[in-house]
Amino acid sequence: MSQGRKPVKHSETEEELKSKRLDKASELRMQKRQRNIHQRRKISLEGSDAHLDYEEPGSSPSSSSSAGGLRPNQRPLSELYQDLFSEDVVRVASACTKFRTRLSESDPPIEEVLQMNVVPRFLQLLTYESIPQLQFEAAWIFTNLTTGSPQQTRTILDMGVAQVLLEVIQKSSNLEVCEQCIWTIGNIAGDGTELRDFLITLGCMDVLMNHFINKERDVTVSTAKQLIWAISNLLRGRPPLSTEQIHKALPFVARMLHRDDEEEIVADACWAISYMDGDAELIMDIANSGVVRRLVTLLGSPSPTLRGAALRALGLIVSSEEVPTQIAVNCNIIPFLVALLSDEKQTLVQESCWVLSNITAGRPVQIQRVIDIGVVPVLMKLIPKSNWKIKCEAAYALANIVNVGNDAQTMYMVDCGFPSALNHVLLTPDPNLKQVCLSAIYRMLDCVYSKVPRRLREMTRLMDESSLLEKIEDLQYDPDTDLAAIASRIYDRFFSRSHASSLKDDDDDEDDEDENEDE
Repeated sequence: MSQGRKPVKHSETEEELKSKRLDKASELRMQKRQRNIHQRRKISLEGSDAHLDYEEPGSSPSSSSSAGGLRPNQRPLSELYQDLFSEDVVRVASACTKFRTRLSESDPPIEEVLQMNVVPRFLQLLTYESIPQLQFEAAWIFTNLTTGSPQQTRTILDMGVAQVLLEVIQKSSNLEVCEQCIWTIGNIAGDGTELRDFLITLGCMDVLMNHFINKERDVTVSTAKQLIWAISNLLRGRPPLSTEQIHKALPFVARMLHRDDEEEIVADACWAISYMDGDAELIMDIANSGVVRRLVTLLGSPSPTLRGAALRALGLIVSSEEVPTQIAVNCNIIPFLVALLSDEKQTLVQESCWVLSNITAGRPVQIQRVIDIGVVPVLMKLIPKSNWKIKCEAAYALANIVNVGNDAQTMYMVDCGFPSALNHVLLTPDPNLKQVCLSAIYRMLDCVYSKVPRRLREMTRLMDESSLLEKIEDLQYDPDTDLAAIASRIYDRFFSRSHASSLKDDDDDEDDEDENEDE
């Protein structure tokens, strides 16, 4: 089953909502990554003793440049053409550095560089294993070139750049060169499903995983960042990767998730898991890989970035079958979710409700765990006072208790005043939520009528006073025939004159029985 709501929610638009969630989150992460490009390393060339240095954040020449135009004493790129093709390594390296610096600006001249027909030269320099300094500069230039539009990236790929990047990662002994190539691969993979799939056909996943396996002892924190960034981008996108490709990445992602030396690595590992969409068997494999307990622990992290990323990954797991959901419940996910319901970040509150709604769409034993921990009163308070998105997600979570739970759990929801609370959400434009809420109303009325009929009159009175009954009456004429049918069924059975008369007779019979008992 794909990530999203379980069938009880009848959500026809969940795939679109999920894609929007993933796209927005990935866009924000990509923007952050691009802002960090100018904070990377630079080449320091002094004669033949070229070596790699690290820049302090913000110390790159590009960090003080302004978008558009040349800085004082800055040569036009066209004047660097001859230097780029020189036989003097120092002149070539200097020209590459200047190209790289210009491409690191906030408004990089990517199109100008493409029009100069110098990409084949950079590609040639990328193969200069004997001169790793030039390899590194060329790799960094391609990292910057692949931050342009998807069309610009395709133009670069048509020249064979991806194949060379993967070959360098496989053959180069210079970890810094490999790291920059991996970053470039991550940029390409993040530019859309088409380019991601192209990289997969080249064996990209195998190359990256073999790089980690073969050089694990030498992999620095910086390289680990680029690897998990690239892997997460390879996993992202709709449709998801094949189960085979996801299984290749899972052990590495699980290793990165358990690191405690860098927040960005752990966050990207969480996002990578959230993209591992597939059938129930795949989700079961993910849940059995040892990641669930770590993800649940991260829900209590002081970092909102980690809390959000872990929440999204757990959302994938609990939206599948009952067993993976139970694994999360056994890892005490519910108390963490309750804490997140009061988080200052509203998106975390909303997604916590979403995850809870998939737990309450499970088995009665899982629902009872939600009830026992005291989640229901917290969700009930969210409905009248929260924004519309949180209000709706909370309603889904509560309605599932009624629609999926047993009679005792349904009666508990009646005692909590859930019928009146639904008055706040029946105006939703979401027909799926309306249908779920109407089904919950019918189930509660039916349960009360069959279990404690004398309480039905009081329940219907409260629904009338809260204007919930009026909304149900109006929905009988809704253009959506499914909604209209449920609303009519509720009204005809519990609010029609004939039913009111029979209900009165039932009350009279009960009163007679009480009098006889008194005698």
